[in-house]
Amino acid sequence: KAVAFVLAVTLFLLVNRDKNIVMGANVRVVYTPAADRVLVSQPIDHVRIVFKGRLTRVSHFDERELRPIHIDLTKLGDGEFFVRRDLVNLPLGLELVSITPPSIPLLFESTGTKVVPVFPNLQGNPQKGFKVERSIASPSHLTVRGAKSIVDKMTSLDTEPISVERHAETFVVKTEVVLEHQSVSLIDVPDKIAVTVSLVEEAASRRLEKLAVHILPSNTGLAPSAQGHTEPAVVTLILRGGQNAVDSVKDESVLVYIELHAEDFAKRTRRAPVLVQGLPNGVAVEVVPREIELSFR
Repeated sequence: KAVAFVLAVTLFLLVNRDKNIVMGANVRVVYTPAADRVLVSQPIDHVRIVFKGRLTRVSHFDERELRPIHIDLTKLGDGEFFVRRDLVNLPLGLELVSITPPSIPLLFESTGTKVVPVFPNLQGNPQKGFKVERSIASPSHLTVRGAKSIVDKMTSLDTEPISVERHAETFVVKTEVVLEHQSVSLIDVPDKIAVTVSLVEEAASRRLEKLAVHILPSNTGLAPSAQGHTEPAVVTLILRGGQNAVDSVKDESVLVYIELHAEDFAKRTRRAPVLVQGLPNGVAVEVVPREIELSFR
């Protein structure tokens, strides 16, 4: 049976090797741009060809060996460019049947240039308590070239999206700009755009109401006085600083007091400044009222 199968396959190849076989392939299309004009119609990057040939020829065909179809735009104007059969270099022994599409529409527009600013495209939110202070692209401006009607309307270029998600400090990232129109290109294109994103802690304020005022001795030689009386007995604190630092302040960790001096025992009353302890670095405090009355009965 095996011998019979081999003989059948051999006979089939001998009978069909001289028959025409139809195949298809893609041929790349490349363009030489014109210096004073821009192609604004949608260019195609390949055409589809159908060809035929004997099995022995077709079986050795390799699409990658086809030379691209070259279109020199410097010598053409508006209209249809018909893809001639002689532009397709099929190997010897293969016959071209069809080209799809048979023509390529060409529409040109005069060239314009313009210098536009580059804006970083920031996405997301920084870590809680922080905000973006500023973002700067370097280079800050780029020159665009393209169809004049489009270039004249351009006011800026955006970078690729840059995530600031969960960032809490200044960082630098390298990225590229986004060109929204295929007929627009950059002149003197840098390898990358360096974007510096500066983050700062958000400012916050907070009120601590009705905090009791303590009377504490100014030195270890004095004992705290239970006879002293303050008016008012409570004050309000207004805290200002970074969001995280202000949020971290606990009421019970803050000590509000006035200092007791030896001469206070000989006086009836005096105005004393209110002092505060227990606040973290970076948090400023305003006391309302700033001074209170200390008296002895």
